[in-house]
Amino acid sequence: MDVKTELEFFRKEHVELLRFLDQWARALDLLESPEDGPRLQGLTELRELESELLAVRGHCYSEERRLESPYGAYLKRDEAAKLAEDHRELGRQIQDMLVVLRFATIDQTEGIPARGKQLGEFIRQHLAFEEKLLRDLERSLVVEEEEKMLL
Repeated sequence: MDVKTELEFFRKEHVELLRFLDQWARALDLLESPEDGPRLQGLTELRELESELLAVRGHCYSEERRLESPYGAYLKRDEAAKLAEDHRELGRQIQDMLVVLRFATIDQTEGIPARGKQLGEFIRQHLAFEEKLLRDLERSLVVEEEEKMLL
């Protein structure tokens, strides 16, 4: 896959991940309700979003594999290291959240909203970092194309 195609792929995934994060935030808000009905609905919705959490983890694995592709050749060493560290941390936080959700009951949801919001914010920050890298890469590609045209 060429670099431009990879960029399009990442951007599409980012849009889907941001859509998921909106759903995630709404479910966490429901979970903070003092009433059982909305709390139960929030817990149910979070559990229904587990496959989306796994997709976030899959996105990270996919990016790790792409670090060996043409895309990875444009990254600086510290950028690649930050991506890898973020991916490890996201994997850990997602696994922890999946365990918490699996065993939570309607009466035991107290720490889930804060933990879920922390995870959501970490994902948003990571996506912002990736988008910055993609913009930098696009600028590099434009410069390369202009240089080729001049030769």
